[in-house]
Amino acid sequence: ICELKETGIDEYEKLLSASAAMDAVRWKEMYDKTGCKEDPHRAYEYLKDFISTRIISLDGEWLND
Repeated sequence: ICELKETGIDEYEKLLSASAAMDAVRWKEMYDKTGCKEDPHRAYEYLKDFISTRIISLDGEWLND
């Protein structure tokens, strides 16, 4: 999981960036109507933060026993 957080998510972002850009073009009208205009990079950063927090939490539960 640490490897996923450190390098894997960044690799997925690079791999999917062209698809995300085309998705934004294809669904622009829907995104505009729903107010969904978030930067795709923020979603990857959120995922890394979430995984980091979970690792700390789970390590505290599992490694302190």
